[in-house]
This record gives sequence, structure tokens and C-alpha cells, in this order.
Amino acid sequence: MLLAFVSSGVVAAGACALVLWLVRAHRHREEALRRELARLTEVNRDLAELRRAEEEPRATEQRFAEFMQHLPGLAWIKDLEGRYVYANDAAAKAFNRRREDLYGRTDDELFPPVTARQFKANDQLALASVTGILTVETLEQDDGLAHSSIVSKFPIPGADGAPALMGGMAIDITEQKRIEAALREADRRKDEFLAILSHELRNPLAPISSGLQLLRQKTPLDPTTRPIYEMIERQVQQMVRLVDDLLDVARINTGKLVLRRQRVELSAVVADAVEASRPRIEAAGQELTVALPPEPVFLEADRTRLAQALLNLLNNASKFTGREGRIWLTAAQNDGHLTIQVRDTGIGIPAGMLTRIFEMFTQADCSGERPHGGIGVGLSLVRTLVELHGGSVEAFSAGPGQGSELEVRLPLPEAEPAAPWPAAGEPS
Repeated sequence: MLLAFVSSGVVAAGACALVLWLVRAHRHREEALRRELARLTEVNRDLAELRRAEEEPRATEQRFAEFMQHLPGLAWIKDLEGRYVYANDAAAKAFNRRREDLYGRTDDELFPPVTARQFKANDQLALASVTGILTVETLEQDDGLAHSSIVSKFPIPGADGAPALMGGMAIDITEQKRIEAALREADRRKDEFLAILSHELRNPLAPISSGLQLLRQKTPLDPTTRPIYEMIERQVQQMVRLVDDLLDVARINTGKLVLRRQRVELSAVVADAVEASRPRIEAAGQELTVALPPEPVFLEADRTRLAQALLNLLNNASKFTGREGRIWLTAAQNDGHLTIQVRDTGIGIPAGMLTRIFEMFTQADCSGERPHGGIGVGLSLVRTLVELHGGSVEAFSAGPGQGSELEVRLPLPEAEPAAPWPAAGEPS
């Protein structure tokens, strides 16, 4: 019986040992499975990252291609040897090639020599720059016409920051250039028309004016006819001034206005302008005050044309200043320049018109009634004549009803008299 007990104890101990071994084996196996599962999970994660890494460039390339196709013009990329590596459909159409036929080929292989030289020269300029260049290029396209395009060319940096590729984009401006050419031609014809019109109007005005002078000398004027005669005389003089302005505009626009510069004194120029404007100013009951530097001021200028500019300023001030208004003409020297100001108590100038009043056929009074008359060329002539003398003109006003001030700045000559300046349009 004791033997049986011992035997059963041994069996039980063996069973326990077996159970413990099985438990440990299961745990080891379970741990190994967990490690393997973790490893497989990591592998799957790496594979997923690899797939994403492989798909991202393709997605980026697809987005890039879609973007380039929707650009409003041509787009292309070349390598540093000038071979095309990308072109959108618009570029392929303009180059009259299939896209696949462009790739790997250079401008020398695709275009006539003159066109290729043009493209390559601009490529080199773009590569030598930091931000690229903007230029205009010409290419004969499949319609047989030479198309002009505004072209942006720029280096594309690689990973090291150095240029790795050359990018280009172009927008066709052929139609815009055609419109510009048509506008220039229309402007030229307008200038020719103004010149012809001025001459044709001036021809009958000359004998009319002379006839009025003869009538004044030969025929006594009674009190009833004198106002009528004076009215006719004023209107003829106004017509002569308008026609002369138009004639000067035509001369300026066609480059036929010649300045005869010489050493002149400011007071003489001002006296000419004041004398010519005084009848108009006095007829309006206006007061003109002139203040010049006490010492003589000399200019290298065309006395007649500079006096004409000042006369236009005085006439403009009188026209837009009411009866019994005031006008000032002042001058001062500063920083090697002469500043001449014509100020008035007139209707003023709206802020939005301060720069526009010097444009051709523009008046400060924009109402449709045009109570002040004129054709809007006087101040444009002032600006042109002043600029031909190397100066500038600017307008100031506090607003409607606050009067205006027109300021002319002219360069002063050197202290020592210089050799006479050549006339405008003559060789120096």
C-alpha cells in the first residue's frame, strides 16, 4: 500500500511538471507569435509607407501635368543641354509638333536657325539671372503667321540649389500688338488731320483778321456798329488762338516743333506773356499781380515758346476765374531751379483732375454745358513746351471753389554763359 502511494505521488509530480512545461511552452509560443505579429505589422506599415512614397510622386506629377495643361498659354521645361523634357498641349500646338516628338530634342532640331538662336540666347540670359527674365519672342506657327508672345524664362533649381532645369511660359500677344499698331496708325492719321485742319482754318482767318484791321483804319465806327465790330474782332482773335494751338499740337506730335534757344531774361518772357494776356484779364475785370526776383534771372530758352506757355497759364487762370477775381504770377529761384507759379481765386480743380488736366482735350470743368469754352489743349501745350525746356509742371488745388495753382519748374543755366543750345531736332 505504501508502494502504491509512492507510485501515485510520483505520477502526480510528473503530471504537474508536464503541466508546468506545457504552460511555459505555450507562453513562449504565444510570446513568439506576438513578436512575429508585431514584426509583420511593422513590415506592413513599411510596405504601406513605401507604396505611399511611390504613389506620391505619381500623384504630384499628375497634378503638375493637369496644372500645366490649364495654363492660359504655352509651358515647357528643358534640361541644361536645351533638350525638351516637358511641354503642354498649347506649346506642342504652337511648335507644330507632337509632344512626344519634342522630348529629347533641342531648338536647333525643331526650329529655323533665326528662331533657334533667339530662343537659346534668351535661355542663357535666364540661366545667368537669379529670378529669370521677361521678354518677347516671335515664332511662325501652323497658321503661317509670325506670332509674338510675352515669355517668362526661369531656372529651376535642383536639390543642391543650383539650376537643374529651364522653365518657360508664354502668352500670345499677337492680337494686342495688332491693335497697338492700329491705334498708332489712327493716332498718326489724327495728327495729320489736325495739321491739315489747322492750316485750312488758318488760311481764311488771316485775310479776315487783316480785313478787320483795314476796316478799323479806313472806316469810322459809329456807336451802334462799334460793339459789333469789337465782338467780331474778339471772336476772330479767339479763333486764331484756337487754330494756333491746334497747329502747335500737330507740330509737336509730328516732331516738327523747333525750339530756338538763347540766353533770355525771365522778366522779358513774363512781360511778353502779361502783355498778351492783359486784354482778356482786364475785360473780365480781374486783378493780376506779378512778383519776380529783384535780381535778373537768365534762362537758356526759346523766348517765344516759353512766353506762350506762361500766356496759356494766365489765360487758363482768367478763363476759370470769375469777374473781379485775382490772379498772381510769382517766380523764385531755389536749388538750381526757377519756380514760376500762377495762382488764382477761380473755380478750383477736383482732386481727381489734378494730373489729368495736362492731357490733350481735357478740361477741369467736366460738365456737358462747357460754359468756359476752349478745346482743352492749352495746358497740354504748356506741359509739352515746359518739358522741351527740361522742366516740369504740376497743378495744386484745395478743391472746387478754392482756386488753383499751377507750378512750372525750369532748370537754371550755369553761372557762366554757356554756348547756345542747339535747337530741338537739330544735331548737337
